[in-house]
Amino acid sequence: AGANITLTPGAGSLTIASATATAAATQAEMEAASSTTVFASPGRAQYHPGVVKGWILFNGVTPAIGASYNVTSLTDNGTGDFTVNWTTAFSSASYGVTSAFGPNQANTGMRLTVESQLAGSVRINTRADQTLTDLTITNLMAAGDQ
Repeated sequence: AGANITLTPGAGSLTIASATATAAATQAEMEAASSTTVFASPGRAQYHPGVVKGWILFNGVTPAIGASYNVTSLTDNGTGDFTVNWTTAFSSASYGVTSAFGPNQANTGMRLTVESQLAGSVRINTRADQTLTDLTITNLMAAGDQ
C-alpha cells in the first residue's frame, strides 16, 4: 500500500502514485456512527442509526399501498386506524416515526398520531379536525436501530 508505480516509455518517464485503499465500515462501525476513516457501503448503510429503515405511501380510503420500503403489509383497523407492519423489525419499540399528508386534502387540521409502537409494527390514527378520517395520501417514515 502506498507504493509508486513507474513506467518508462521511450524517452520519458511517467510515475503514478497509488492510493491507500479505504475499508468498508463494519456493522459495529456503522452503528457507532463515529468513524471518519471508513466508508458506508450500500450493504451496510441500514445499520447507521440516522438512516430511514422503512417508509410507506398509502391511500387510506382504498386502502392501498402506493409504494413502500421494508413494509410487509398495511392493516386497516377501521376508519382512520392503520397498522404498518415492518418486514425487518426494529431492535426495540424505541424508534422515530414521522409523517406527512398529500396535497389537495379536503380538510384542515389534519394530523397523524402513533397509537402503539412495537418493534415489528406501528399503529397510527389519521384525523381531520379531531375526527378519525381515511385520507387519500398518507406518508410515514421510521428511523432507528434494527
